[in-house]
Amino acid sequence: DQSVHLYANADLQLPHTDPDARDLMLSCGAALHHCVVALAALGWQAKVHRFPNPAEQDHLAALELRRYPAA
Repeated sequence: DQSVHLYANADLQLPHTDPDARDLMLSCGAALHHCVVALAALGWQAKVHRFPNPAEQDHLAALELRRYPAA
């Protein structure tokens, strides 16, 4: 099995326009969704684990990847 991990990069947060990091989280959520859709198009099933490590707040998601069975 393979995996992909999504981390938020606080260095990219805009403190004046996004002080609560809401937009940063929305952007990461969109990236996560697009990743799952793209992987499915390539024949991969992605099981998403949100906030897999509570001690690491920047670790937003872990995706477990499995190939779809051959048709």
